[in-house]
Amino acid sequence: MKGKNIDQAVHRELLSNLIIRHNFPYKFVEYPELRTCISYLCPDAIMISINTVKTDIGRMYIKEKKLLKELLVSIPNRMCLTSDLWTSINTEGFISLTAHFVDLNWKLNNKLLNFCHMPPPIQVLSCLRKFMNFYKIGD
Repeated sequence: MKGKNIDQAVHRELLSNLIIRHNFPYKFVEYPELRTCISYLCPDAIMISINTVKTDIGRMYIKEKKLLKELLVSIPNRMCLTSDLWTSINTEGFISLTAHFVDLNWKLNNKLLNFCHMPPPIQVLSCLRKFMNFYKIGD
């Protein structure tokens, strides 16, 4: 019984989505058990390396960021921005910026725009302006 031919592009995308969704390390693709399982299920599958999965996830991030930017520019109504500052257990500061808006289908959306480390001295306003300028918010 011959197995189904595998689409390598789909295989790579599925592995990248699995890593992102479950917060697995990049080296997950090199775990011997995973490689054995995939080669058993489909001997024609070509396993990817850590570098390949890093590149694929980086491309997905850039693509999703571009889509989010286009979405935010196309919103016909107002949006609310919220920021959150907090300190980790080792006293490192962090900030996030979230956009809240109602889309054309009257569905409330919340999108995390950015999250970054804030070393002292904390410059909250300059960091928020940088986020907003990137997404062309408040022009």
